[in-house]
Amino acid sequence: SKFQEEYQLKVTRTSSEIKIDGDLSEDIWKTAQKADGFWQKWPKDDRKATRKTEVRAAYDDRNLYFAAICYDTSTYVIQTLKRDTRYWDSDGFAVMIDPVNRRSNGFLFGVSPYNVQSEDLLSATSFGDEMNFSWDNKWFSATKRFKDYWVVEIAIPFKTLRFESGNTKWGINFIRSDLKENTYNT
Repeated sequence: SKFQEEYQLKVTRTSSEIKIDGDLSEDIWKTAQKADGFWQKWPKDDRKATRKTEVRAAYDDRNLYFAAICYDTSTYVIQTLKRDTRYWDSDGFAVMIDPVNRRSNGFLFGVSPYNVQSEDLLSATSFGDEMNFSWDNKWFSATKRFKDYWVVEIAIPFKTLRFESGNTKWGINFIRSDLKENTYNT
């Protein structure tokens, strides 16, 4: 609960269309609150991430949207282009959502720099090798790669998520896999 008080991201409502294309030119991405200042989660959890990541979030009547800029090199570690397999073995960006905010269950949506998607249900005991990525649902993403960063844009339909109506505080976290540095940052 201390982290939830210290780290909060206001998700901005938009009435404008967001095109999921990896291009962050929509006005909402210029004005939405930014989450950055990631910390290493693995192999050590006592230091700042070496590569910068910026995340913004928005929503409309149908979807929850995320945009991330992952500062990097133009070379990526990608083990496979197959969906829903070996997500943790490649560079990537993931959103973990706990809509009931009880830190017991949730959803993971991950994307590689080449737009390879992975999604899974989370429980208090599932992580890493224990995840099987057998849960499949429809969501949308697009990436673009540049010389020193890559961009991901994500749309998750609300009908994909189970949540309590009226609950305005959700648990959320972001994971940046950076295999060149051999780190996971949140």
